[in-house]
Amino acid sequence: MKLRKLVLACVLALIVGSLGVTKGLAYIRATYGAPCGETTGVTGVLQKLNLLSQGDCQLKKGTTDICRDNGDCTISSPSGTTKGKCRTQPEGCVCVPK
Repeated sequence: MKLRKLVLACVLALIVGSLGVTKGLAYIRATYGAPCGETTGVTGVLQKLNLLSQGDCQLKKGTTDICRDNGDCTISSPSGTTKGKCRTQPEGCVCVPK
């Protein structure tokens, strides 16, 4: 009986955890867009795990986090390609979905 409860608790925890991760990734993608360079912290880890797409904005010469212009960009991900605009934000240069 205890084993069944343990298995049921683990299955429920996995379901709730996967829903939370899905919502969290959706929030990060909507908030941060697609960074146009290597990032650090949580977004850097997500980039390395291929969970956060990378934009194709051009960076200003001599910088690593300032966009060259506010032009169009594309975000490539396993689910397809999305069009966006390059924006310089406190986190750096990102391609924000339209």
